[in-house]
Amino acid sequence: MIQLARDRIHLENPDHQIASLATEFAARHVCRLPRFLGDELLALLDARLPGAAFTARVEDGVEIEQQLDDAPLLGLFVITLNDPRLFDFVERVTGCPPIGCFKGRVYRRGRPDGRGQFYPWHTDVVGGRLVGLSINLGRDRYEGGLLQIRNAETEAPIAEIANTGHGDAMLFRISSAIEHQVTPVTGSTPRLVLAGWFCAEPRYSDFLAARS
Repeated sequence: MIQLARDRIHLENPDHQIASLATEFAARHVCRLPRFLGDELLALLDARLPGAAFTARVEDGVEIEQQLDDAPLLGLFVITLNDPRLFDFVERVTGCPPIGCFKGRVYRRGRPDGRGQFYPWHTDVVGGRLVGLSINLGRDRYEGGLLQIRNAETEAPIAEIANTGHGDAMLFRISSAIEHQVTPVTGSTPRLVLAGWFCAEPRYSDFLAARS
């Protein structure tokens, strides 16, 4: 098991776990990481997120999602996820090129009236993105919100996966040959996630050096 804490990463029996996840990822272009967030991080999120401010993200006049507007909390995630040990783990599981940094956001989709916000099929191939990461932050189970992956050329389905466990995560491949989407949330409980990408550039270490 890999688990993320505020100041460290825990890896239990890493070689066995990495081999198993790498096999799954090679076949389906996605794998789950149960209990990816440790209890301390989850407790912090559970205390802070209920009162946090969110800002609507609108594209072509349609509200796609609501993004978290909490700089200190987002900063904590940026620091925690830009860890060379995590980069090494992701590289070994996915076979991706060397990772330079992680970039991401926290958002929620799904309205109290049950109308699910939605973003259609896409590849995310932009800005040196290598591998996607999605972490479920919501404590309450949501309905719908399935990650679907398909062949970009033939549109043949490859995988469909739910990630409703509190603090569970998914890694998924970024490639021009692979498209993905998350289906609309169908119930009244929104889907609340941290989502982002492990990218080739810039190097996070270079960013830190420039600020010191």
